[in-house]
Amino acid sequence: MALVAATLSGCGPAEMTNDSAAFGRVSAPAVADQKPLAAPAELNPTTVIATPAYNIADANDVGRIDVGWVKPSGGNPDRYVLLATCKTGCSTATRTTTVALPSTGVFQWGGFEATERYEITVQARYPSSGGGFTYSDPVIAQAPVTVEKRAVSTDPEQSDFRTAAEYSEARGGEVLIVVRNGRTIFRADAGANDPNPYEGGPIQLASGTKSFSCAFATAARMDQVFGNPTGDAFNQLARLWITEWRPGSPFEPEHKAEIRLRDLLMLRAGLTGADAYDARPTVVATLDTYKLAREEDVSANPPNDAYFLYDPLSFQAFANAFQIAAPNNIAPALIPGRPGDDPVNYINERVFKRIGMNVPVDQWTRDVIGSPQMAGGAVMLPEDWAKFGVMTIQNGAYGGKRILDGALMTDCVTAPNNAYSGYGVGWWLNRDSTGTYNPLQDPGMPTDGAPYPGTNNINPRAPRSMYFAAGTGKERLYVFPEENTIIVRMASVDGLLLADDWSDACFIQLAFPSAPDSNPGTSIGLCRV
Repeated sequence: MALVAATLSGCGPAEMTNDSAAFGRVSAPAVADQKPLAAPAELNPTTVIATPAYNIADANDVGRIDVGWVKPSGGNPDRYVLLATCKTGCSTATRTTTVALPSTGVFQWGGFEATERYEITVQARYPSSGGGFTYSDPVIAQAPVTVEKRAVSTDPEQSDFRTAAEYSEARGGEVLIVVRNGRTIFRADAGANDPNPYEGGPIQLASGTKSFSCAFATAARMDQVFGNPTGDAFNQLARLWITEWRPGSPFEPEHKAEIRLRDLLMLRAGLTGADAYDARPTVVATLDTYKLAREEDVSANPPNDAYFLYDPLSFQAFANAFQIAAPNNIAPALIPGRPGDDPVNYINERVFKRIGMNVPVDQWTRDVIGSPQMAGGAVMLPEDWAKFGVMTIQNGAYGGKRILDGALMTDCVTAPNNAYSGYGVGWWLNRDSTGTYNPLQDPGMPTDGAPYPGTNNINPRAPRSMYFAAGTGKERLYVFPEENTIIVRMASVDGLLLADDWSDACFIQLAFPSAPDSNPGTSIGLCRV
């Protein structure tokens, strides 16, 4: 069952008690009626989620946190004890309440002030046969929550976001987050009526993983992984590290010797893929993807940067070159058995952790020799992808700190791409692509990134400056630089079956109607929720 920010029918008022004494108590009771309990796992609540509430009707109401959890599988508690522990900016160090919830649901916990940030913990309480109570182990929510104060019922823009969320959910969407000026202004999780309700936890990004390519390359350029030559190291020939592409190698047919590092991540290297490659994790686990990338075929039509070919192995070739070039102590070996030059270790240490992302790098898809899939292997929480979007829209800055070079980050979405102007370094770009792409040369080109029919850019309902990442299940990270807004849309890959009529143009029209159209005269038809 989904845990969503909604009123729970039958949820009675909270009882304020001194049950906060239960927290941290394992071997001895804190008060007379509390008896020690060595709680088996089945007596603990699970999947604790805490989110700020966005459906407060009264603009003058105090802030609220919606707390949800799944009831214990092996017991019937009579109450749940909730503890809020201050992380930053709170008027009270701790708050506690006891609530009776007969089944899985969401408790709406009010009385907080906006901008306060709390860690939320839930504990199950059981009546003891000898009188008094015993308690489960305390279970902490997946992430601290910052209290919001939003009167969405009187805000037309919130109504637009809610309509877009309904459109998304009807097509397999699980989470929708909108962040403006670094602040989350809307979030909606799929509800209990959805075929695939969101119950928390990281979600596979599929090709949304390519959104990290710019940050990965920018960090490597800043750290001089590929040296410090005269000019831009990103323009160096990949054959300096990939020896199979040097003249005279049996794997250097035609033009591989002329491929630059930049060409790989802008998908203009002319590499045509390998028949054996399949992005599904179960298949990837049987392949040596670096070897496939080094030995894949290349277009016979020079120059290479005149041909845009959607080839996931190009990202593997760049990652392989990185591992050859980087010292093995460039980052801590965060994954047992993997050196510090592992690309995922590196970007996690160099970027993700520095902006507060908690990425389960051990769940990143890897191949038979342990190489990470840089074109589609990431899994993460929606809020963490949103953090990455905030850093991106701020050109490498986050929380008042410079994480990545701003000029290099901007280069990823502004550098010309003669092969296809609709693609930068790992990002789809909404700029004019006239004369830069022939759809007949790449039958595998995703429709998500192709120009909208009858236009010269991808999304006629978004401004030209918009760029985005796109995954197989219609996972999306939209970036609107002029509006300082990002939108994250997360969906299960399984949800693709529900997304056969998904339209990025319709979604943007519903979610962000105030954004300037890049093709105002273009009809996109009726957008049905």
